Amino acid sequence: MEPSEENIASSEQPGVPNASLLGGLAQAAKSSIADPKTIPTRDYLDSTVVPLLLDGLAQLSQERPNDPIDWLIAYLTKNKPKN
Repeated sequence: MEPSEENIASSEQPGVPNASLLGGLAQAAKSSIADPKTIPTRDYLDSTVVPLLLDGLAQLSQERPNDPIDWLIAYLTKNKPKN
């Protein structure tokens, strides 16, 4: 028996937030970014640091420099968004 869309949408796994909850948190993070202290830590990091850090780590894994910490510092500094 194949699961229907209704069953998939209503099924919840313990410890796994549903998509509507995650969407709401992301929206709250974007609307509150003016005061980062008002949003949960995970949302703050996901909306500010994580995208650039993941890009930097992907590049780092390809380049494999002798001093990866200094390389990552330089990458983050060079590519940080202008505010």
